[in-house]
Amino acid sequence: SHAKKVLSVAVHNHYKRLNHQTKHNDVELAKSNILLIGPTGSGKTLLAQTLARILDVPFTMADATTLTEAGYVGEDVENIILK
Repeated sequence: SHAKKVLSVAVHNHYKRLNHQTKHNDVELAKSNILLIGPTGSGKTLLAQTLARILDVPFTMADATTLTEAGYVGEDVENIILK
């Protein structure tokens, strides 16, 4: 699928960027993030969980509806990491 291709390229570029940083600290490659969007049941979570398992990296899920900007009533983004 298109999502798998885009995600695989993004992961490849991420690891390439990490390797490049350790070898050449004087040059910085731009970082890009991924936002998976789609209807309930379309496989977003499964795709992310499967990728994390294949790469042997941690995977966590959090409810972002409770998050607020620092200084406001609600939970800070940093609390996701602490959990």
